[in-house]
Amino acid sequence: AAVADARRPWQTTAPLLPLLAQHGRLAVVDAWAARQADPFAQAAALTALGSARDDASLAQLLGRAGDADPRLAAAAVEALRARWAAADTLAREAQADRYYPAFAAAFQRRDLATTSAAAPVLADTFFVMRGSADLLRGVYGQMTAPEDVEPMVEIVKALGQIRDGQEVEFLVGVALTGHPVLRTAARDALNERLVEGIDVSARGADAATGTTGIDWAYLTRIGPHPRLVLETDRGQVVIEMDAEGAPQTVQTVALAAAGGRYDGVPFHRVVSNFVVQGGDFFRRDGYGGPAVPIRSEFTRTRFATGTVGIASAGKDTEGVQFFVTHSPQPHLDGKYTVFGTVVSGQDVVDQLLQGDIVRRARLDADRPMRR
Repeated sequence: AAVADARRPWQTTAPLLPLLAQHGRLAVVDAWAARQADPFAQAAALTALGSARDDASLAQLLGRAGDADPRLAAAAVEALRARWAAADTLAREAQADRYYPAFAAAFQRRDLATTSAAAPVLADTFFVMRGSADLLRGVYGQMTAPEDVEPMVEIVKALGQIRDGQEVEFLVGVALTGHPVLRTAARDALNERLVEGIDVSARGADAATGTTGIDWAYLTRIGPHPRLVLETDRGQVVIEMDAEGAPQTVQTVALAAAGGRYDGVPFHRVVSNFVVQGGDFFRRDGYGGPAVPIRSEFTRTRFATGTVGIASAGKDTEGVQFFVTHSPQPHLDGKYTVFGTVVSGQDVVDQLLQGDIVRRARLDADRPMRR
């Protein structure tokens, strides 16, 4: 009944969907999804079908894996992965010919979301028997870093699990050339498969990559502690940024806010008692970023409540997505760039739900502000 109540925000009822799907209440799940206009809500309904075991919902997921909206396609692929993982060996053998075309098509789509979602499962033996190793290597060869670094990392990891006689040469090649994040992934994959813990190192694996420059005159104009003001669906959030500790990051975020690029962008990820994440004005689903990244700017600032960091797929791959912590997160310390702190509106941050919108973002030049 709670799920069927249209007056409730979809984010409060969506967590019930997997339980309903698991117990065969698929009509309720479908009816709930039919009322939702928000793609994040529709994706949640598809993800829930990963808990179901009936053939009708499987057919639905196989079809939706090719949805025109990459958010929905990726959700369907994730649900298919969950169902595949839950199946026993006999069931996998019997169903592999149904699953493989959906995974392969989603992977070959070369969309960051669908390719990243499909790559890991293609390392399964039943799919390797159907040519997935060549497929993985082929699509990898069509990609470029840093634009495609996230799915490329997933492909490297998948190929590290395959034993077809060509994987070592591929991994060694990646470990010696290309983007540092990919070199590290290939080196880790090689180390995991070598006997007796033989260590693999790749010369130049930590070399710097090209990033955007820093306009010091612009940073001087906005001051050492400019404020990013976000007008959201739940209220106002004010973030004091640290241009001295993270100049390239602050410059990037400040220019985006001043140019109106954060306006209308959703918070695509919300994890209770952890973080809210948004700022993806390229795709609005968490897979978007600039063609030229910015560098990691690590400081000794710890992730406490209200700390604002920049999202990353690895060292020197940062872009425009930011996250705000709900509570202290010491495991993030030194791993993500800290560029600001919430000085007003932490209660608003704690109320944000997935799909809530930044209605307007603005930049205020540095003026002293007390918490």
